[in-house]
Amino acid sequence: MGAAASTAKQAAKAATAHTSSTSKKGAELPPMWIYTAQVTGDTSQDHFAAISPGLTQMGPCTVVRTRVAQNDMDAAMWKKGFTEGKHVFEIVYPVKERGYFATVGVATLDAPLTQRGKSCLIGANSHSWGICLHSKRAYHRNNAVKKFPSTLAQMPDKFYLYLDVDSGSIGFGSDLDYYGTAHVGIRSEKPLHPVVMSCMPKSTITMVYRGQGDPNRIPNVGMTPAGPPLQQPEPRQDPPVMEAGPIYKPPPPTNDGMESKMTDAGPPPPPSTKMGDQGNDGGGSTVSLKKEVEPIPEETAKES
Repeated sequence: MGAAASTAKQAAKAATAHTSSTSKKGAELPPMWIYTAQVTGDTSQDHFAAISPGLTQMGPCTVVRTRVAQNDMDAAMWKKGFTEGKHVFEIVYPVKERGYFATVGVATLDAPLTQRGKSCLIGANSHSWGICLHSKRAYHRNNAVKKFPSTLAQMPDKFYLYLDVDSGSIGFGSDLDYYGTAHVGIRSEKPLHPVVMSCMPKSTITMVYRGQGDPNRIPNVGMTPAGPPLQQPEPRQDPPVMEAGPIYKPPPPTNDGMESKMTDAGPPPPPSTKMGDQGNDGGGSTVSLKKEVEPIPEETAKES
């Protein structure tokens, strides 16, 4: 009881950590490492290997269902398994050739590749994790874990599987959109192999390994992305340029009708002070500092 509770708690914690990267509208954003996928090293194991008797391998990466009966489920497993890293697979599975129980996902070598009876084979046991392309449900231990994708009528003919072994999750996307994470909290001591399943006669499935992604590598915008177009930041807009207007010229200074009497030598001398009656010319006598002497009458002069 305690171990089961601990496992459920760890799975919930992993789900919360993985889905924390969301847009403002709530849609899960594609991880940047899917734009850095490159095929390097040995490619001799990049093909189908374990195949159900109801399938025929038409090429290294293509299988065709040759069984006529539709009550049997037939799957094909990728040869190379992964215990670490982040990996991208391109899957071409035409919508008209899927049927009601077409599933894709990942599994260990312990998962069965054929089964009698109609069911979603990938995700029907504890060794596989998958999604049903028709019912749009994610399955594990034969239980519908969630609706996936939640806002899409049908996944297109070509789509991508994103296997992140490091975080224990698988997601899906296309050339136009990222559908999000289908399973989280995947813990397996054994390698995980991509798997596809068919129940319709003559259905053809192709899967190609697009390489390993590196979260520390800068996404290459020039290469063909294994997912939706990489969103480019909006170009920075320069501030608007103000158009040149007429040059402002201040008005000339005014003195209210009075002309300036300043000269180069300094201010003008103060005006002279005038007293007395004004003549016809409007003038007057200038104040003199000398006292006028009155004349002596003649009679006074004789007596003396």
